[in-house]
Amino acid sequence: MASVSSSTDLDSMSDHDLYSKIIRYTSLPQYVNTIASQFVRDVMKNRPYVTFHWRFDNSDWMSSCRHNRAPTPRRKLCSFILSLKPPHIANAILLGLTEVNDVILKDVTTNDVISDVYIATPPSQYGVMEELEKLLRVSQNITMHYGIHMRRYVIQNFPHCDWLLPNLNDVLSNSEMTVCVKSHTFYRATSSSWSTNVVLSRPRSKFNPRILDLLRTANHTS
Repeated sequence: MASVSSSTDLDSMSDHDLYSKIIRYTSLPQYVNTIASQFVRDVMKNRPYVTFHWRFDNSDWMSSCRHNRAPTPRRKLCSFILSLKPPHIANAILLGLTEVNDVILKDVTTNDVISDVYIATPPSQYGVMEELEKLLRVSQNITMHYGIHMRRYVIQNFPHCDWLLPNLNDVLSNSEMTVCVKSHTFYRATSSSWSTNVVLSRPRSKFNPRILDLLRTANHTS
């Protein structure tokens, strides 16, 4: 494992920069990178892709919405998120891809556009993701993957790892994190340590816009 240079002045660093260095110097186990890299190679065919963190599940994120003393801005946000159906999420994903591809097409050296997405989300949202995947594939010819595909791939391709099944949820979460780190653009969730870890693990030159802004713009909500 790499070590922090003795010349690094920790006292002069901001909390953000210090945490970023901690994330980079305490990298995930190599097997996580192996799983993520092989998934991108075998399932996503090494095509460039955009990732999204959809964290709005009922058991975790939405729990604050049921709190009677939640502040008004939070209640408005909860109401907005609750109103979103798969077609609304699809609008946001299409807008996100349009934003990314508009930048790519300004580069005269390439005609490539991105039409592959991976959505990192809690398992409780897999039903929503299944409907969203069909919607994007049939109406927009967008290839979408999410946790159910990662789960199947890991179980099918690493059956010899006795330690894997007892730790499957952690392995999947870390593998999805690495898939997001490797993506062209990552649409992050705000107030999420998971998204923050992804952003801090990505090169500073990479784009990490907020998914919430995308959802509001795509669905004409201020």
